Amino acid sequence: MSAYNIGDIDNGLEIDKILKMAHRYSKYSAGDCLGCWAAKVCGVCFSHAVRNNDFDINRKREYCKQSLASKHNDLVIYATIMEQNPRAFDFANEMVII
Repeated sequence: MSAYNIGDIDNGLEIDKILKMAHRYSKYSAGDCLGCWAAKVCGVCFSHAVRNNDFDINRKREYCKQSLASKHNDLVIYATIMEQNPRAFDFANEMVII
């Protein structure tokens, strides 16, 4: 995964650069994300949309496509297991999530 150049050790963070990239991410991805069935469980973030040290909507969309396929597959597996054994995940009730 690439990274954004948002500053350096000598000069610190470049806030204007950070705000500009965040604004572009919000502006261009909002339309994609608002109607997405997986938006509430999405793991795609700003860091997945970088190419050549800048926000790239096409890179984000590539990652989204992969992520959606993976989430769909996970749900199919979950549903299949639950059909075969409705108590298969009862152990999760005892898990402590911090």
